[in-house]
Amino acid sequence: MRPRVFIPFLLSLTFLFAGCATGVPEEEVAQVYYNLGKAYADLDRNNDAIKAYSRALSYDASLFQAGYNLARMYIELGKFDEAEVILRDLLTEDPENTVLLETEAWSYHLQGNPSRALEIYEGILKKVPNHKNALFNAGVLAMEKGDSGRAYELFTDLYGYTPEDEEVLLRLGFLEREQGNPEKAVELLEKCVKKNPENREALLALGEIHVTLARYGDAVTYYDKALELEASSELLFEKAFILLTALEDYDEGMATLAKAVEEGFSDTERVIQLAEYPELYNAQEIIPFLVEKGLYEIPDTTGEPEVE
Repeated sequence: MRPRVFIPFLLSLTFLFAGCATGVPEEEVAQVYYNLGKAYADLDRNNDAIKAYSRALSYDASLFQAGYNLARMYIELGKFDEAEVILRDLLTEDPENTVLLETEAWSYHLQGNPSRALEIYEGILKKVPNHKNALFNAGVLAMEKGDSGRAYELFTDLYGYTPEDEEVLLRLGFLEREQGNPEKAVELLEKCVKKNPENREALLALGEIHVTLARYGDAVTYYDKALELEASSELLFEKAFILLTALEDYDEGMATLAKAVEEGFSDTERVIQLAEYPELYNAQEIIPFLVEKGLYEIPDTTGEPEVE
């Protein structure tokens, strides 16, 4: 059975075509095709939507929304060349339109050309310095390119406009950490966690930063919160490492270490760092456990005397 959404559009088309000989404006026909295209798009009938939008433009080339929707649909389908032709035409008519420029940048990003996408976003910011989407996307692209300095500038600017945005708090927290500002990073990441207690990335980052600041109890607290959301052998080991070294909590530390091993932890380098930790508390019990689990081999220090 046909979805009801098609009936009014098809009826409208029938009446319009019947009335074309009597002088129905082509703009009205274009609008009906545009509406039909939207209906097809809502039903994920992309090919039909493309045909309808294209027909709308054939009747009224100035129908901006039809052209824009068609370009976006081409981008979503990976037909970037077709989208570019339409976007270029639209930008020729309206070169300052930031929506079109953002769409073009998005297309380049999907094509694997982040440098060109970033260039477009930077161009938008020259025209509109407080353009929030451009600030965010340019910041993300700068981070992906490894330009943490520029990303820091962009997200700092954006934070001034959106100080409560969870994603901005998270990314700027990461960047403050990279810039060597751990206390500022903690402040931002704690705000992020306050907004969303289940932001595991923020919880992990807070745990890691507190380790670097030698606040081991705080680190374990954040690791526990992250483990409640999703257990992982790596995080269990990091918690065990802190308990068995800095906090010297043997019972909980061994229980956590055993769980990490049970969950499949196998990072040899980290195991060696634990086993050979200076003045390891209860090493006489920890090291045999690691040996028994096949994670550590006690170095042979006897050796053969050198022959001269």
